[in-house]
Amino acid sequence: MIRVLIRLFYKLKRAANSKLDTHIGAEIEPLKKEYIKVEGEKHNLYQRVDDECVVYNLTVPGVMRDLGKEGIMGTLFFAAVFLYSTYKFAGEDLYEGSALLIWFVIFLVCISVTVFCFWYEENGPRKFITLDRKQGLMTFPRQVSFEHHTAPFDRIQGLWVGTGANSSALAMHLVVKDLDSKKGSSFLDGHMTWYSRNWSFYVWYMDKNRPLPSGDAFDAYRDKDFERRKAEGFPPPLYTSSYATPEATPEQQAEREQYWKDEDYILEIIMEEGGVKYDPEVHLGWNAVTRYNDAERTSPSANTWYKYDFPNGDKVYMKTDEQGRGYSPPSSVEFKMTFYE
Repeated sequence: MIRVLIRLFYKLKRAANSKLDTHIGAEIEPLKKEYIKVEGEKHNLYQRVDDECVVYNLTVPGVMRDLGKEGIMGTLFFAAVFLYSTYKFAGEDLYEGSALLIWFVIFLVCISVTVFCFWYEENGPRKFITLDRKQGLMTFPRQVSFEHHTAPFDRIQGLWVGTGANSSALAMHLVVKDLDSKKGSSFLDGHMTWYSRNWSFYVWYMDKNRPLPSGDAFDAYRDKDFERRKAEGFPPPLYTSSYATPEATPEQQAEREQYWKDEDYILEIIMEEGGVKYDPEVHLGWNAVTRYNDAERTSPSANTWYKYDFPNGDKVYMKTDEQGRGYSPPSSVEFKMTFYE
C-alpha cells in the first residue's frame, strides 16, 4: 500500500509540469449510441448523453463480479484441499480438534467475501464524470475516495501523466484538478484511450457555443442545440480548436458562418505575426495544386493549413479543401513551405 501511495504521489507531481490548454488539440473518436446505457443495464460507459449533460461511468463493470467468481473457485479448491488433508492426517478424528474449527472459520470468511463481491458489484457506490454543458460545470471523483467534486469547467486544469516502467512514457493518462481547490488531482478516463483525445472531447462538449461533438449519440439533439445557439446570436467559441467543429448540415453551416468560421479561429492559433491569409485577388499568379500526405500521392492532404515563407519575410497561409486542392506560389518564386496537421 505504501509503495502504491508513493507511486501515486510521484505521478501527480510529474503531472504538475504537464499542463494541457483548454483547447481542442486532438481529433476525437465519435461518441456512438452503443456506449449509452439501455434500460436494465447498469454498467454502460455513458449513463446519459444529450445536449445539456453527459455522464460517464468510471466504475469498471464486472471487476467485483469476476473477483467473486474467483473467490468461489478458490473456496471450492480450498475446501477440497482442507477435507483431504484433514482426513489424511486426522483419520477417524476428522471432526475433532481445534484445527478443524480454525479452518472452518476461514472457509466462512472466504464465502462471506465472495458474497460481498457480488453484492458490491450491483449495489456499491459508483464513480462518474458529469459534464454539465448547460451550466458550464464539471463533476469528477476524488482519486482516493468516492467523494465527487464539482467546479466550473473554465477553472479545471487538464494535465497528462506518464506511467509504466522507468521511462514514464509507456502509458499516458489524463489528470484534472480544480484550480480553486487544494484537494489534489484525479485520474480520468473516457471512451478514447489517448489522454489528449479525451481532453479534447471534454473541451469540445463544454464549449456550448460550438456544435455538439461528432457521433450518432448526439444526432437526436443537434437541431435543438442549433436553434438554441441561433437564438443567442451564434456567440463565438469559448475555447480554441485546431480542428473544425462543423454543423450537422451544410445549410446550418452556412447560416452559422455568417457569424463565425472555424478556419478563422484555427488560423488565429497558427498564424505568426505579420502573416496573412491567401487571397486570390491579392496573390496573383498562384497555381492550383493538390497536396498529398504520402510520397505515393494516394492520400490527398484535405483541410490542411500550409504556410509559405518568402525571403522578404512575408508569410502567407493557405488551406486545402476536402480533396486536398489549394494554391501554391509560382515556381519562379523562392519560398519555404510548412504544413500544420
